[in-house]
Amino acid sequence: MKGKNPGLTGSQIEPILESTAQDLGAGWVQRWRRVILPLVAAPAASALLFVFVLSAADYVTPQFLGGTNGAMLGVQVQVSFVGTGDYAAGAAISFAMLAGFVTCYGLMALGLRLTRLDRVRFAA
Repeated sequence: MKGKNPGLTGSQIEPILESTAQDLGAGWVQRWRRVILPLVAAPAASALLFVFVLSAADYVTPQFLGGTNGAMLGVQVQVSFVGTGDYAAGAAISFAMLAGFVTCYGLMALGLRLTRLDRVRFAA
């Protein structure tokens, strides 16, 4: 694992961090678990949630790929607002989606905090 590793943050992880861990006797699994994973866990979780929200709220792509009778939530919201004019149902589905997104975010944040990957600590 020598050399530069592309990080998920758009920057690169300094190779000195890995070589220092290797010099201190860490194997490749321990280097990955103690050096690489803490640096990329929070950005990876953020990217996962960002892509999840964008893909769940998208209603045009499923119609292009799967036809007009797709059962995606974004399609149901769009049909409720534009197709049938049932604003109450569209708003209810939208708030249910929002509650699902907030729940996913909370679970991801809790998981990062419980595994102590929510912030990078440089301690002895």
